[in-house]
Formats: sequence, structure tokens, C-alpha cells
Amino acid sequence: MGKASNNNKKGNKRRGLLRILLFSAVIFIFIVFVVGVATVAYLVHDVEKASLSDIKVNETSFVLDANGEIITQLHSVQNRVTVPIDTMPDFLIKGVVVMEDVRFYDHFGFSPRDFLRGFLLTVTGRDRQGASTITQQVARNRILKNLDFSIKRKVQEIYLAFLMEKEYSKKEILEAYLNELFLGGSAHGMQAAAQQYFGKDVSVLNLAESAMLVGLIPSPNAYRPTNNFEVSKGRQALVLNQMLKHNLITEVERQDALDYKITLATARTTTVNGDLTNFFIDHVIREVENILMKKHEVSRGVASNMIYGGGYTIHTTLDLKMQKAAERAAIDIITQPDGINARVRAAALIDDDPAVKTAAKNTDFVWLHPDKARLQPQVSMLIIEPSTGYIKVWLGGRDMVARQGLDRVASITNQPGSAIKPLVVYGPALASGRFTAASTIDDVPSAWGNYIPRNYTPNTFYGYTSIRNGIPPSHNVMAVRLLEQVGVRNAIEWAEKLGIGTFVKSGSANDIGLASGLGGLTDGVTLVDMVKAYNVFNNRGVLVEPSAVLKITTREGSTVYQAPGPKQEIVISEPLAWLMTDIMRAVVNPGGSGIQLRSVGRYQGDAAGKTGTTNSNVDAMFLGYTPAYTGGVWIGHDDSLTGTIQRDGSGNRILRDPNQPSTATNWLRGGLPSNVGSGFATAIFGRTLSYYTENKSLPSFDATPPERLGMVKTIVCKVSGKLSSPVCPVQDLREEWFIPGTEPKEMCNLHIIIKICTEHNQLATELCPPHTVVEQIRIKREPYFELFDRSGNQLHPQDAARQVPFQTCTVHRPTVPDGSNDGGTGGPGGQ
Repeated sequence: MGKASNNNKKGNKRRGLLRILLFSAVIFIFIVFVVGVATVAYLVHDVEKASLSDIKVNETSFVLDANGEIITQLHSVQNRVTVPIDTMPDFLIKGVVVMEDVRFYDHFGFSPRDFLRGFLLTVTGRDRQGASTITQQVARNRILKNLDFSIKRKVQEIYLAFLMEKEYSKKEILEAYLNELFLGGSAHGMQAAAQQYFGKDVSVLNLAESAMLVGLIPSPNAYRPTNNFEVSKGRQALVLNQMLKHNLITEVERQDALDYKITLATARTTTVNGDLTNFFIDHVIREVENILMKKHEVSRGVASNMIYGGGYTIHTTLDLKMQKAAERAAIDIITQPDGINARVRAAALIDDDPAVKTAAKNTDFVWLHPDKARLQPQVSMLIIEPSTGYIKVWLGGRDMVARQGLDRVASITNQPGSAIKPLVVYGPALASGRFTAASTIDDVPSAWGNYIPRNYTPNTFYGYTSIRNGIPPSHNVMAVRLLEQVGVRNAIEWAEKLGIGTFVKSGSANDIGLASGLGGLTDGVTLVDMVKAYNVFNNRGVLVEPSAVLKITTREGSTVYQAPGPKQEIVISEPLAWLMTDIMRAVVNPGGSGIQLRSVGRYQGDAAGKTGTTNSNVDAMFLGYTPAYTGGVWIGHDDSLTGTIQRDGSGNRILRDPNQPSTATNWLRGGLPSNVGSGFATAIFGRTLSYYTENKSLPSFDATPPERLGMVKTIVCKVSGKLSSPVCPVQDLREEWFIPGTEPKEMCNLHIIIKICTEHNQLATELCPPHTVVEQIRIKREPYFELFDRSGNQLHPQDAARQVPFQTCTVHRPTVPDGSNDGGTGGPGGQ
């Protein structure tokens, strides 16, 4: 009895202890559960619900030319092109699943069997990633990015994977995974990887190629076939073996895939169509940034990120075929100019490195070491479509490896030389109604204080020259004399209407001077402004803004931006535009300064334009157009530092001093070799058109009859530009077109009949013997500035032999008692 009682007491103690232990265990488990729940809640409280559609991955954007050809791809570090999973090969999908998450279709976001193993490996530091499922990897890559604290990342992965599995199908999750995988280099996603390694779309990959891509996933850069092909082949075999093990392929398919000879794509940059197109791409990016900033009200930085990661397709106006023709022409003309004395060699470069300068004395330096120098002379070219302003060619320089990044089309100003004359002299003169194409200017030695303009041919002056005849050979003196009559400020304001926006009209250094008529501008002009202004002549008097972007679409095909119609403004009359074109057609024909368009450029179609070369050959330009295109070419040396205008603290321009060394504030600009000038620029433009229009019909300006515009043709005296008088010689008569209402109404007053004493070609007096006196038709002229050549000979215009003498006869004089003779006191205006 007592023993039984003792046993009962012991049993009660055991049961009590068991109850205590059980209760404690429950409490402990509860505490662990609460702590666990709290911990998980804490770890995931800042994680938002996963959304495959809202969380945007970076996608590569594409830039297309006007014909839909890819110019380049735009992406940041990640090159990603998203494609639907339905376009991917079935064996690629199966290979990914069997290698990365064989129970993908069975679990609900994470695999309980693999979770503990992966978690323990992560805690111990032996595997930073662990055994994550495909869903977890999507959650990590799309939302979590890279978190340093691995335990927190793992818990958040599981939580997000669970939410994603509830919201999305397995197909949607797998598609997201296949499009965001990092696969080495800059490739993210299967499409980008297929292009990078095999040069083809993922949709056409075979089993061998698919298995090689799947094998890259664990360590892409280490297994890249372009780095270590044998290692990559080993990974391919491992994938094929696993697919065979799970009955996803047959033995025959496995062996065929192993035996298949993989062909890798050749290495290339993201720029598909060459380095010189980069200048246009830079311009497009700026234009698209402005579009996105306005549309979405974001900063430029945000807009830039959208471009590089938005997966846009940017449709541009560029004609890639014409761009290639321009690049080819620029290289051909500069390096092997076919008839222009000598090719431009390596010594013509600018670099601040003394070692480079020394090495450059070897004229083969730049050809052997293009990465060591900044190529000079440089070239820029812009060609647009007249009626729309669509940019067809944008060549910002000829830099290849040694690119400075200066866009010489729009960012840099240069001196236009005589190419400014149609805009600052002849255009405003004709627009005023006071002058016509027949109006003549007396091209004689002239001076304005210390300013003495000279013509391109030394010591040559051309006398009475009409505006029509003065433009093609580019006479300087008559241009300055005409500008004086038009008024510099009036002329500049007229040119501004046509789009020139860099004139300086105030300050100590400004453009309100006669030198502006010859292109001597304070800050110069941009090539894009010059092309825009010349296009007014080609576009019937309508100003149109050049544009590069036609449309922006998303990967899904929705339109983000559609360019409106061209921005146009009528700035001059159509008859004036026609007349300027008719005059400048002669520039590119025999006798004109732009004949190299045909002789070297080989272009034989209808064209018009104007050349421009500055003093010392620092800059050379050609602005020209055909009925189909308007364009401009600049050739010259970059300023040695930045190519930009230098100014002091007060905003005044710092002028170059050629006697001082190049420094940050006093820099030297090199001139082109003596054989290089506007002829090079003209030839490049012509050769571009020649290459591009080969085997094409060439349009003519004559498609627009001048009579349709009301133009009037009249016979005039080519000396005075007025109606012929009875005394005008037949050889001085010609036909001319006039803008309606400007045709001359007065008769020539320059041809007069006078008596000449033939002994000294002076005006005859009543004292001259009859046998020495003849009647002649001569030209009246005002006395002109006395200018002498280096030998001391006075310079006269070419038609001086036809002018009315400035003196009366000094041979036949009356006799006076003291024996002295009083000579005459002069002809017209005296002496």
C-alpha cells in the first residue's frame, strides 16, 4: 500500500514535470512564432507588393533611319531587348527550368525542400545566393536589387515570391526571368544574348545554341564563349545531359547538338553603323530628351534615363545611305582629293601634348597612330530636305578613334567667309527693291579709313559689275560697297529673319561693320544656321526648322510622340527666292568659285550655292542646294582647346594673337594648307550627291517657270543695269529677270559720247587739232581711291580703258605771254 502510494506520487511528479515541459514548449514555440512573425513582418514591412507590369526593367532603345534601318542601339550598362516567351524555342525554356528550378511548376514561389539548404548555406557564407527558385530570382532582380544583408534578402525573396505566385501565372513569371537574366558582357535577357553571341534573334536559336546560353546563367562572364569557348562547351554538355536525364530531349538530339559547330558573332560596338554617325545620335538624344522633358515634365537626367532604359524605338529622318555617301566623300576628298594638288597629311593636327606634336612631324603619324591625335583639318556636313527640314545627313566631324566629342554642325561657330554674302549683302539688297540682279556696283579701289577690302585675285578690280555677275566669282570690293548702301544693321536684321542667330550687335567687338559683308563676324556662325538660311532660297522663301525625330514608339507599339508638321514661316517672297537661286546656279558652273562641285565632286545635276574662305584659310565653307536637298560643308581646324569662343570677365571676346603661344585664354588656330579651301568643301558636297544619286534621275530648277511667279525679262545695259539708251553699245546689252515691280524705268546714264584727244587719251579741248580728236562712247565713273601695288604702280579697274578720262588734254594748251600754259581742271568730278 505504501509502496503503491509512493509510485503514485512519483507518477504525479513525472506528469507534472511533463505538463510543465509541455507548457514551456508551447510557450517557447509561441514566443518563437510571435518573434518569427514579428521578425518577418519587420523584414518585409518596407517591401511593396510585386508587380511584373509596374516594375519597369531597363530595355534597349533602338534608333532607326527614315527607311527603318537600325542606326544604333541605346542602352546603359544593361543591353536588354524584351521579347514574348512564345517566340523563344521550347528547348531553351525547358533547359532553363531543368537547370535553374526543376520543380518550378510544382512549388508556390519557393521550394521547401531546398529552402533550408539554401538558407543554411547563406548563413554560413558558403553560398551567397543559395538555392533560390526562378520566382525568387525574379523578385530579387526586379525589386530587391542588391542587398548586403543576405538573411533579410532571403526572407524578402520568399515573401515576394509567394505574392508573385498568387498574382501571376508561371508563364508570366518565366517570361520575366528569361528577359532579365544577366548573360555576360552587356547582355541582359535571352534576346540580347542571342544577338551578342550568335548575331541572331532568340527565336531562331537551335538546341546547341540554346544549351550554350543556358549554361552561362550561373557565372556568365566566366563561361562566356567569346572568352573561353571550351569552358562554354563544357557547360553546354552539362545542360544537354540534364535535359536528356529528364527526358526533355533524345540521345540523338543531344549528340547532334554536341556535334554542331557553333559560329560566334564578330565583336562589335553598340553603334551598328559606324562612329561618324555618333554625332547625329548625340543630336537625336538631345532632341528626344527635350520631347520627353516636355511631355512628362521631368528633368533632363530623368529623360536621359528613359531613353537608355525605356525600350523605345526612335524613328529618325536620317537617310543612312546618304550618310554613308557623305562619310565616304569626306574621307575621299580630304585624303585623296583627285585633282586638288595634294592630300592633307598628318602634320595638320592639333594636340597639346608636346610628344604628340614632335611625333607629328612624321607625316605618317596620324595614319599609324589615330588614337594619339585629334585629326585636323576637320569636316562637318549637314543636308536637309527643303520642304520639311528633315535631316538626311549629319556629319559632326571625321574623328574615328580620336574623337573629341565636338559637334561641328550645331555646337561650334566658325567664320563663313564669302558664303555670308547672299545673306548679308545680296539678299537684303534685292529684297529692298532698290537693287536688282542687273544693278551694278563699281568694283574699284576703295577705302573706309584703314579698312581697304581686296578681291581674291591680288591687285585686281573689276569695274562696273552687276549683282548677277559679281556673285559667282565672289567679288569682295563690290560686296562691301553694296553693303554700305544697304546699311549693315538692316542687312543683319534681314539675315536674322532667315535663321542666323549668332550676330553680335553691341559691345566693343560687334558685327555692325562693313567687314561683316565678307564674313568677318565676331563669333562666327553655326553650320546648321547657314543651311537653314540657304534653304529659304531653295524652299520658295519659306523658313523651316531642321528636325531629326519623326516618331517615338514603345516596345508594345504604342506611340509616345508623333512629330507635327514642319514648322514653317514665310520670310521672303517666292520671286526673290527664285532670283537668288537663278543667280547662284552660276557659282557651280564654269567661271564660278564653286566649279569643284563638278570638276572634283563629279556632280552634274542642277545645283546652286556659294563658297566661302576666310583669311589665311582658317575656315572654308560651301553652302549649296539642288531641287531635292539643301546642305553645307565646313572644313577647317578646331581651336586647339575647346573650339568655342573665349571671353573675358566682362563678356568681351578675347581675340587671337598669332604672335603668342597657345594658352587657356590665348589660343592659336591653325590655317588650312594653301591648296585647301572652299574647293575642298564644295567637292565634298558634290561627291556626296554624286555617290548618292548614282543611276538616279536628277531634278532641275527649271521645273518652276519664272513666268509663273510673275518674273519679268527685260533687255538692259549691263554697265548701268538700266534700260539701254541709244548710245549703249550692242555688246553691253543683255537680258535680265526682274521681280515684278522692280524692272528699270530709267535709261542708262553711264554711257556717254565724248571727244578724246588720242595723243594722251585725255578729254579733248577746242585747242586739240582736229586730226587728234575722235568721238567715242565712254563710261562715266567717279574718282576712286589711289591704291598701289608693291612696285609702286597705281591699281585700276579692268574696264579703266573705257572710262571717261579724269583729265583734259595736257598737250595742246594756249600760249600766254609769260610762256606758261594753264591745263584743264579735270573730267567728271575733277582729279
